[in-house]
Amino acid sequence: MKKNLGATVLFMLMMLTYGCGSSGGDTPAPEDSEDPKISVSKPAEGATVMRGNDLLLTGTFTDDMELKDLTVTLSHTDTKVATGIKDPWEPAANPEVIALTGKDAELINHKLFGEKIPVDCKVGNYRLTLKLTDKAGKSVNKQINIVIGG
Repeated sequence: MKKNLGATVLFMLMMLTYGCGSSGGDTPAPEDSEDPKISVSKPAEGATVMRGNDLLLTGTFTDDMELKDLTVTLSHTDTKVATGIKDPWEPAANPEVIALTGKDAELINHKLFGEKIPVDCKVGNYRLTLKLTDKAGKSVNKQINIVIGG
């Protein structure tokens, strides 16, 4: 009887030691399997925005896990011609980085670059590049061509 009791205690100790390990009971963290998504309604592709006005951004931004930020860059796409011609708009806060949180974020009439389009900048073709990044480091880009007029 003592022999069986000792074997039973030894068996139970072994079961406790191996049964409490971390290999079987932990649930792995969910994997970020999708790229984030951008949907922009303002400015529309090819929209004209007049000098002296704000450049506004309206859009929704989604991810399957968690968003991190949106980086917006403005570039002038016309060829600069001669000296003395008005310079293209180069905002001081270019690029602008907008912090985002959660799985879904929405910007409505967000004033880009924190300034109005200068009344003395060069009119013409510009490109907004939006780079949406999630917490896992996955990113997606969207380009929107606009015209600064006026």
